Amino acid sequence: MLMTLRSYLFVPATRIERIVKAHASGAGAVIVDLEDAVALQDKDAARASLKQWLKSAEALPVYVRINAADTAWYQQDCELCASSKVMGIVVPKAEDPLQLMHLHQQLNSKSLLPLIETALGFHQALSVARVPGVERLMFGSIDFKKDLGISGEDDALLFFRSQLVLVSKLAGLQAPVDGVTTAIEDMAPV
Repeated sequence: MLMTLRSYLFVPATRIERIVKAHASGAGAVIVDLEDAVALQDKDAARASLKQWLKSAEALPVYVRINAADTAWYQQDCELCASSKVMGIVVPKAEDPLQLMHLHQQLNSKSLLPLIETALGFHQALSVARVPGVERLMFGSIDFKKDLGISGEDDALLFFRSQLVLVSKLAGLQAPVDGVTTAIEDMAPV
């Protein structure tokens, strides 16, 4: 039986010292972020720091959010994720099931957590969810709202969230992981 992780805590790869603290926080999983939390000019240095940390004795199991497949950093991020300390890969802008299958094979069957962040990703969600190695879907609600031009409250996303729950069920996956919250002072959504 799969263990249900109740919380996922993102840590920027530029702040490696926070990984151990994040594990100690009681989060279900720690995701080291090479994508949105890292400025463009810091991508290579962040990857190098994470690579060094993964080789260290203090390294703990983590997920890694890589950069999207259409970026200059994608291939090097994928190579980094071959480390045995990387439990799985959070794949941003997941839209192409074939690209996910290739990634799964390239990384010796590591778990994938595809982020549904675009209209195309939403349209392809069932095909994405059925790719071997997909552990569960994640909803990138902030980027999704931006892609679709949705403004306002999260009620506008209820339909899309519900559909991702349905897609996950049809694919035999656990319920999807909802989008991040930026309201960290408000404990209700956290």
